[in-house]
Amino acid sequence: ALGLWGCASSPPPAALAAEGGVPVPPAWTAPVPAEPKQERLDLARWWEAFEDPLITQWVDRALREHTSVRQAVAALRQSRAQRDAVRAGESPAVRASGSAQRGQVGEAEPGNTFRAGVDASWELDVFGARAQAIGASEADVQAAAAAVAQARVSLGAEVATNTIELRGLQERLRLA
Repeated sequence: ALGLWGCASSPPPAALAAEGGVPVPPAWTAPVPAEPKQERLDLARWWEAFEDPLITQWVDRALREHTSVRQAVAALRQSRAQRDAVRAGESPAVRASGSAQRGQVGEAEPGNTFRAGVDASWELDVFGARAQAIGASEADVQAAAAAVAQARVSLGAEVATNTIELRGLQERLRLA
């Protein structure tokens, strides 16, 4: 009980800083705002927080031209097309046909024959196979979208890291 009481009665971080202890950053002791800030970094473009036009230029170019991102986007398009093909099977199918024919037998007057037809069908999903196929194709689309995001983040991180390393080497060269 004394050990717990000792832990519970420790002074707040601001008091430790005032007593000459380890300084605490003011952000740690500031009250939490009721509403979060409206300024939020778009995580899809996190490298813009460095405010370095070279990083932004190189990352944007890499995202446009790198094969890993292009392959991931192509896979996403393919999975969306497959999902749409699976979904197309759940709606009724309507087919229309038509024909025209002109014929003459011997010396008789030529005759015209016209035919038109409409055929409609719809398959009931009694055992839920179609619903399961649609759910699986939707999961494939989500996985492909996640692969695109992963490829973009990975490539952006690699280019940004290399650019920051370049900036550091340039600064070392300048200082030398």
